[in-house]
Amino acid sequence: MQITKLTEEEIVAVSTVINEILKSDDFSQILNTHSLIKIINRRDEIYLIKNSDSLYLSSSRTSDRGKNCIILTGKIKLGFFIRGKFKIGIESLRFLANYCQNPIFLSPRQAKRFIYSKDINLRFDDTKKGLEKYSDGSMVLVFNKKRIPIGYAKILHKQDYLQLKNIIDIGIYLRSEKTAF
Repeated sequence: MQITKLTEEEIVAVSTVINEILKSDDFSQILNTHSLIKIINRRDEIYLIKNSDSLYLSSSRTSDRGKNCIILTGKIKLGFFIRGKFKIGIESLRFLANYCQNPIFLSPRQAKRFIYSKDINLRFDDTKKGLEKYSDGSMVLVFNKKRIPIGYAKILHKQDYLQLKNIIDIGIYLRSEKTAF
């Protein structure tokens, strides 16, 4: 495991995705008190840590290769890079929900379908949701009616409805349990 700082291009890629989800420039304010780091394991995972938290090496613990383990305190996993493109991770959901200004709220039935990894179709004539403010291809944070964040979706404009293309949802933990054992 190796820890490095992000390059300027990587910081821009992460900021672009997160600012698109938040529909604001709040992430640059978050970066005033937090730092982005990359942990290179099987894939390049991106974490957010508070500037006051520390990274340190522990000489008492060793990994399977005999090298010192790196211990992180207060880290928040934002996502990972695949082939040079940043992908948001479900672990960042609770943290980013605190900053989201334009979430989409789903009915209990829609939320259940979304958690089962299904796409959701929303009619344009439902003026209570204010769907006209979402542009085609943008990412949004999806909540259930109890204001619990349940995932990320991509907005796709269809002829007479708006489709929430499920990117990642909290049901991934339950679906992965099936194959874990």
